[in-house]
Amino acid sequence: MHEYDVWLPHARRVTVERLGGGPQILSVAETGLAEDSYSYTEQYPVAAGYSAAGEAPPPGLCELRACGGLREPPTYRLNIQGKIALIRYGNVFRGDKVRNAEQAGAVAVILYSDPEDDGYQRGAVYPDGPFRPPTGIQRGSIKVGAPGDPGSPGRPALVGSNYPAPTTGLPEIPVVALGYAAAAELLDELAGPTAPVAWQGGLPATYRYGGTGLPVRVRVEMEGNPWRRIRNVVGTIEGSVRPDEWVIVGAHYDSWTHGAIDNVSGTAAMLEAARLLGEQAAAGNRPDRSLLFAVWDAEEWGLIGSTEWVEEHARELRDGAVAYINLDGIPAAPTSRP
Repeated sequence: MHEYDVWLPHARRVTVERLGGGPQILSVAETGLAEDSYSYTEQYPVAAGYSAAGEAPPPGLCELRACGGLREPPTYRLNIQGKIALIRYGNVFRGDKVRNAEQAGAVAVILYSDPEDDGYQRGAVYPDGPFRPPTGIQRGSIKVGAPGDPGSPGRPALVGSNYPAPTTGLPEIPVVALGYAAAAELLDELAGPTAPVAWQGGLPATYRYGGTGLPVRVRVEMEGNPWRRIRNVVGTIEGSVRPDEWVIVGAHYDSWTHGAIDNVSGTAAMLEAARLLGEQAAAGNRPDRSLLFAVWDAEEWGLIGSTEWVEEHARELRDGAVAYINLDGIPAAPTSRP
């Protein structure tokens, strides 16, 4: 067991409230499905990993695909100073989108999955197919830069290190994610010119940009203690010929929700391989090199657990690591039911 104390501020509650066009609090939870009993159990709030806490007042909302005109002609760059930016997933890493929006003056960001990219325009949606259903939400970290604990860059966040809170590299605005059903309720009310063809998506609405916007309030509440203890578990089958040479097999065991594919699939496959090879070793059939089987914590937040372990064992890895086999999201569902 390898433990580290890292900066992982967890959200406690998220609300997105539409204040114009018929005020209402939008649904920010994934709807349960009769075919999947686990879908009714507790969900992590839809705040992005490393979102800031806070409440964004409702000066307006602009619909963007990528802030600052990224991947679009400069003529379509928008003034989002003091506004909430509704940003479509795709093309650019979500953390870069948020950083660009914050640098452009946005007071909050709402990320959403468009059905043209991951939904009914691609094929059958879950549970009839693999694509995202209307309330399905893509959670993820928005940390940019080097992987690992942002409070101890380049150093392992060992228990008792007492590193200070990070002061750079993380957003200072609230960031949440929505499914396309909730995003459609915002897009329907947006004013302004019709967006370019490159910005149009798969929802039955005219995508617009600029204009007066739509009053929206975004609120993210955090748990009290932003520090978390994470735990990697590493098991070793010592090699019989070259024990100082390591072949490492790794899989992360954390997830945003239940993680059936990301990454129960990889963890289960790795554990079964470790069980079978462990039986062989116990019977006297040991591998030539040492085999290390590792399950990593806090991968979803930015490769935190594995990075801290590498920083702690950098010298041994330089001297002895031969190969690394990563098991992450290894199966795929069929595109439709038989």
